[in-house]
Amino acid sequence: MLIAPGWFLRELETFDPLLRCRWSRSRGMWQLERKVTVGEAPPTYRKNTEHDDYIRARDRYVLVCSIPSNGLNRSVFATLRASDLWAHGGWEKVASDLEEAEQVEEEKSWEDFQADLHAMISESYEFQKWKFGEKVYVTSAE
Repeated sequence: MLIAPGWFLRELETFDPLLRCRWSRSRGMWQLERKVTVGEAPPTYRKNTEHDDYIRARDRYVLVCSIPSNGLNRSVFATLRASDLWAHGGWEKVASDLEEAEQVEEEKSWEDFQADLHAMISESYEFQKWKFGEKVYVTSAE
């Protein structure tokens, strides 16, 4: 069984003592997992005692992420910090920010649609005027 480098395990312990790094033989990747401290162990229908889901449920851990075999470096901690909901104000704040961003995107999308529609209608209107002889294009005869 592979064991993560000592420096990585020490930094992981400092970063969050509830995290562990375990090698998955079935996936060929490192499994970064966090101890469940409240509630029941995560359930699993797996019966194979070697399966990752079974091991996590038995040990009362949940999967945080999978890391490629050569991916144990300091960028893991930067990724963990960037994805830490509590560091960004908690679930409600993150959800509120996401909803606000979606609203802004939807409004911009609607404005773009209206502008495109206006341009198409204007072009169609001008074409219809020309088609029925209500508009004459004059060119210079130089």
